[in-house]
Amino acid sequence: MTASVAILGLIPMLISTGVGAETQRPLATVVVGGLITSTLLTLLLLPLIWEWSEARDERKRLAAERAESGDESSPSVPAREEAP
Repeated sequence: MTASVAILGLIPMLISTGVGAETQRPLATVVVGGLITSTLLTLLLLPLIWEWSEARDERKRLAAERAESGDESSPSVPAREEAP
């Protein structure tokens, strides 16, 4: 919400054509691009990384519980057969 208000506030700088626009427009472009990028990363990438991390921790916890209980019904690496 804060980023969207900041982006809306910078729109006049983005479309300005008057005196000083040569310095204001590039600055506004960079700031708006950074705000959009950070917002998308926060809303999309961060939850994906969180979910991946939680799933990985859960797999490790289950593997540790299986190792403690001595359950060999589902080994992570299948046993090799020996050649005669």
